[in-house]
Amino acid sequence: MKLTPASAAQKAPQTLLRGVTIKWLVDFTNRHKCWSLPTYQVVEDIVKPATKDLQCRFVDLASVKASGAVGEAKVFVSHAWGASWGSLVAACNHG
Repeated sequence: MKLTPASAAQKAPQTLLRGVTIKWLVDFTNRHKCWSLPTYQVVEDIVKPATKDLQCRFVDLASVKASGAVGEAKVFVSHAWGASWGSLVAACNHG
């Protein structure tokens, strides 16, 4: 099977418009029970499988867009891939 990149229409037009709400992050983390996982494992076990067929960003998935939680990013968050995903979400929630 040959995969092709997602069309421009399937991708967010700008990095600025790829933000998600804190509520969405917390809901995602609860839904996937990934509070204690390292970030790289969240990517390997959840993000990559979900985006594999469409070859798109997670925020560009129809289910994520339909949540109403995607919009203009207000902050940029940098994190360590080996650190706890839950700690990242908690830090974002703390402000």
